[in-house]
Amino acid sequence: RWQTNLSAALVLEYEEVIRRQPSLSHLTETEIQNILEDLCSIAIRHHRLPFRWRPLGSDPDDDLVLELAIHSAADFIISYNKRHLSAAKRFGIDVVTPIEFLEKMGELK
Repeated sequence: RWQTNLSAALVLEYEEVIRRQPSLSHLTETEIQNILEDLCSIAIRHHRLPFRWRPLGSDPDDDLVLELAIHSAADFIISYNKRHLSAAKRFGIDVVTPIEFLEKMGELK
């Protein structure tokens, strides 16, 4: 009913975010790599983005998410960062929180 889409640039961004979070500083190098490998293993498609739409939003790192969503013809971006991803509306992509997504998918009532 849904699929995860990734790009190499987005995986690298996730790695950077994991490494700079103080609450995750206890993770070992192996644990970080395992998290990233697990994320990649559940992705249905790994996209190469031949065209960049930048700048789209106020945060250049969020443009990675927006570009991937546009390229993969996504219906949704699942994020708590709705404010920085508001440019998705121009492309018909809804930005929803994880709970909102589960409600839309009929998983939560």
